[in-house]
Order: sequence, then structure tokens, then C-alpha cells
Amino acid sequence: MITVNKFRNSYTAEQQLILYRYTIMDTGNLDEYGTLRYNLTWVLGFIFERIKFIFSISNWSILYLASKYRQRWYNIVLWRLGIKRPFVALVDGRKFKVTSDQDYYALIEYLKFRRKEFKIESLNASSISFEYRGKKLTFDFDGLHLREVFGLLQKFTGVQTWYDKLDVTNKTVLDIGANLGDTPIYFFLRGASKVIALEPVPKFYQLALNNINNNCPDSRIILLNQAAGRPRIAEIEMCPVSISSGLTEETGGYKVVVHNLDELVSEHNIKNAILKVVCVGCEIELLSNSSEDAIKAFNEILIVGIYGSRKIILKLKRCGFSTRVLEKHYYLLPIGSKRKIIFSVIFAKNNSMIVTN
Repeated sequence: MITVNKFRNSYTAEQQLILYRYTIMDTGNLDEYGTLRYNLTWVLGFIFERIKFIFSISNWSILYLASKYRQRWYNIVLWRLGIKRPFVALVDGRKFKVTSDQDYYALIEYLKFRRKEFKIESLNASSISFEYRGKKLTFDFDGLHLREVFGLLQKFTGVQTWYDKLDVTNKTVLDIGANLGDTPIYFFLRGASKVIALEPVPKFYQLALNNINNNCPDSRIILLNQAAGRPRIAEIEMCPVSISSGLTEETGGYKVVVHNLDELVSEHNIKNAILKVVCVGCEIELLSNSSEDAIKAFNEILIVGIYGSRKIILKLKRCGFSTRVLEKHYYLLPIGSKRKIIFSVIFAKNNSMIVTN
């Protein structure tokens, strides 16, 4: 069994999208983690990705953008190479003081936003405001580090395009992992008829509820203080200081109800819907404990997996879905002991729902 109390400082903002908190994992749920096949896949992928990073046009464009803002771009390069000398960057009149990896990745994400010509109207220690599809949005984040906030808001900026693959127009969306309410609001503004969202951590549930009420008070967004996976009562961290906190098996935590897809589909009368799952490790557990009929209630599915994609893809194909891996990355993350992460973004389409002329 795995216990994770707090994720440390060595993650990119992209990784923040997957390091959520709310299911209790055991090794039986992992996608062959620790096997020779898994380890070999990870080693080869890790080496290839580091080589690819050096030649990435995207990374070089960030340095070019930094130079346009007359920043000392070489400080960014040195930090990435492990020579971590504190520095200050001034972008759009906003001062970014870089003294930690969290600060560094916040700066990188902000530069990515500017490369996409995405403008932040206001930003302080507890909230951020910007415009999306002609509507002003304000998200309260209660002092979370900007790196985490920027990571969650990538979907609004064009930096991250995973969710664009989902055709949510006039559909019901089941959103596993609501966080600050960012994905339910995103799906609603893109035309979803109803969003049923799960956020089990009380602190983030309350922030999500406030953000939904403040930004989309008349929307059909149902926010539940519940989790997804193997049906049971689980205990989670009550008030984590980070989005990437709270995966725990310690007793005395906040008790939360965990549902599988069968229970959620039945209770909310879900059919011909869209499913999004981002829940560090719960993805395999959720599919393994849900029936084919429940999975077939969805037209399209987007799942982020952190221990490989093989089991997820096999399960979805058995249920009649075609699958495509949108992204795959290889990380070494200090979760307790070092863990080899194969991060995969999987898009699946229900073939039985495809109408041919």
C-alpha cells in the first residue's frame, strides 16, 4: 500500500494536472508497475524525452519570449540544468521572484500564456481574473502557489488542448476531479447541457463551489463532495496545503464516499455522455470496478493515467471503444520513495455511438 502525505517541489505545472489526491491505491491497481517490461519502457522513454527536450521548438520559443521581455533568459536555462541561482523576472509589470522550483515553473507557465497571447486581467495572492469566450472569470484559490493555479488554468489559455477533443455540446459531462471548479466551468462554457463533478477534498470542494456560484450561477453544474474508484468509505486529508496533497491511508482523516461508474450512472441517469477522469491512480481502479454497461454510457472518454496506459486501453477496447494516446511523458517523481511515472493522456470514442452514412 502507498502513503503519500505531500508532493514536493520538483514537478512541472503540466504534472500538477495529474497529481491529485483522492483515491487510496495499492500495487494491484497499478499498470504492471515495477515489472521488467514497465521499467524498460520507462528507462527508454525517459532517455528519449530528455533528448527531445533539448531540441523542442516550444522550449526554445519560451527562451526567445523571455529575451523579448528583456529578461536574463540564461537564468532560465541554468535553473533547468540544475544551477539554481535565485533571480527576479519582470513580465507585464508583474514581478516573479524565483527561489524554488515552484517559482520557476510558475514563471515558465506565465511565459507560455503570453506566447498564446492570453492575458490575465488581475492577479493577487488569493484570486485570478481573465476573460474566456467573452466572459470574465474570477477564480479564488486561497493562497495556492501560482504554479498550481497556472497549471489548472492551462485549458483556458490554449496551452493545453486535451479537453478540446471532447464534444461536450448539449451533452452531460461526468467530471472526476473538479479541483477549483475549473473543469466544470470550462465544460459548461463550451456548451455542456449538464456537468456532474466530483471533488472529495473539503477545502477544494468549497473553493470549487464558490467559483462555480460566482462565475456561472445559473449553470446546470452539480458539484458532489465525493470520490471515484472502488465503492467504499475512504479517508482523505481534510485541508491540504497543495493541490498535490492528501493521498493518505492514515486514520482520522475526512471520510468520503467513493463511487464506481455503475453507481454514478444509475443515480444521475447518465447516458450518451462524456467522461473525464483525472485522479492519480484511481483511473485503473475505477474502470476495473465498473461494468461494461456503465462505461458504454459514455460517447467519449478522456483519462489521464500515471502508471502507463496498457490496462486502461485494454479495458476500453473490450468495451467497444477506439483509443488514442494524446500525450505520453516519463518522469521520476519523489513520491515517498522515487517512483517511475509513465504519464499518459488517453482519448477514447465509443464505436457503437458512431453513426455512418
